[in-house]
Amino acid sequence: LIYDLFAKPREVEASIRAIGPLGDNVDIVLVIDRSGSMSIDDKIGDAKDAAELFIDLMRDGDNLGIVSFANTSAADFQLTTVDATTKEAAKNIVNSLIASGETSIGAGLEKGQFELDERGNSNHVQAMILLSDGDENVSPFVSEILPSVINAGTTVFTVGLGSSVNESLLQDIATQTGGVYT
Repeated sequence: LIYDLFAKPREVEASIRAIGPLGDNVDIVLVIDRSGSMSIDDKIGDAKDAAELFIDLMRDGDNLGIVSFANTSAADFQLTTVDATTKEAAKNIVNSLIASGETSIGAGLEKGQFELDERGNSNHVQAMILLSDGDENVSPFVSEILPSVINAGTTVFTVGLGSSVNESLLQDIATQTGGVYT
């Protein structure tokens, strides 16, 4: 499932769109920008709010992973089957993220794809949801990593945060992978 999330002003509107046959479970990796630019206008807070809502709306049996990135990326929460306990653990991870450093969106996508490749269920639809302001300034860059994401058949949904979003980059990521940019 993908949710269109708008976190300003501190209310979240969600609409649901299926990315696979209804009733089928999905593997989703939330790829969250925690770079320094995310501290401006509390974009990191907006990303956390959107991620928490998404986690709450996931179904038991789905698989969820959380990757965060700045100069480098980290698999903060390895792809795990969703239940009430894992939802709370995942939300705790999201709440612990702190914005600092430069930005390598490519590193985030690369780590997210690794989680899907290594821990994903081949019977599930696989996708990533990228929450970012779209400013990349450190390699690996999206252009270096996106071909492997496309080859894996992973859909990437992108959510732009803030008023100075790099819309063209986030739109391009979504378009090339069959996702949607919001």
